[in-house]
Amino acid sequence: MICDPVTAAHWRVSIVQKRIIYFQDEGSLTKRMCERESPFGEVTEKPVMECCACGTAKYRVTFYGNWSETIHPKDYPSE
Repeated sequence: MICDPVTAAHWRVSIVQKRIIYFQDEGSLTKRMCERESPFGEVTEKPVMECCACGTAKYRVTFYGNWSETIHPKDYPSE
């Protein structure tokens, strides 16, 4: 499938511990999602009822924005 770069979402993940980057933008830590493409692959008609995930996972998500005077001059604070 040809993916329109305007409507595609690109996810890049970094795994950071104590301000040191351990993994960044490698293999499955990057994902491109197209507008008409399922991020989970082909959908099966009958869902799989057996779950083999064990244990607990904790996630903390932090989003950083690039907010500068050149990108958003109208909304950028003067002081």
